[in-house]
Amino acid sequence: MRSICFPALAFVAVFFIPITSASADISPIVSKQSTPAQEQCKAALASVVTSLEEGRDVKVADISASNLSEIYQGYPSGLQLGVTLALDGGAADNVMNSPQFMTNISAQLIDQCQGVGLVKFNRYYTDWNESFGLIDGSVTQFSQCVEPRVGGRYLEWGQRYCL
Repeated sequence: MRSICFPALAFVAVFFIPITSASADISPIVSKQSTPAQEQCKAALASVVTSLEEGRDVKVADISASNLSEIYQGYPSGLQLGVTLALDGGAADNVMNSPQFMTNISAQLIDQCQGVGLVKFNRYYTDWNESFGLIDGSVTQFSQCVEPRVGGRYLEWGQRYCL
């Protein structure tokens, strides 16, 4: 079972500062005394960006982190972080239409980044997004669509807003 503490949350929030390409220098955003878990996550993120961009007209235009407790209730214990990958380029729609590919990418980040329980893919500059999270031990696409409500409310784990 994974555990997460606020220093890890702070690391991921700092680590997932938006980058604009796989060739971007991300070393300045990782502390000089990073832990093996942080190095593992850094390597996983670099691998994911390469997998998305290499050989196709896709650019990871932005990467950000979120605290799941601000959005969801009932998320898996110890997994308090979400990662959003904003995709741009001529082939971004192809990636967004490939749940199997996005599941594989999500599984890699959830498995190798301590505390990450959700990976969201966003078509850059649109409201199109697809979410994948850990449900009953498997990475699963969030397919239960609910209408946004005035005043907001927490989503149940596995739900997403209909847009």
